Amino acid sequence: MAVDLSVFLETSSDTYVGPAKLSHIVDRGDDERPAQAIVIEAMVNGTALTALCGHKWVPSRDPKNFPICEKCKEMFEFARDLRGV
Repeated sequence: MAVDLSVFLETSSDTYVGPAKLSHIVDRGDDERPAQAIVIEAMVNGTALTALCGHKWVPSRDPKNFPICEKCKEMFEFARDLRGV
């Protein structure tokens, strides 16, 4: 199975507790669809997603307004380095 590292960032839900809301990178799991399609479906249906860092949220906000979660970023970069991209 090829690993597609395409990502779509989305912010934490209003229930996020912490110093700032963050944009997370979607953990696609075994889903073959692009991450953006997964996030759009979750937004429409109101279903929760899981980020690479393990955070769960229902996408609802523009991710460009928030900093990227450092744990998600580290995990994404690690996976990218394993692929040699």
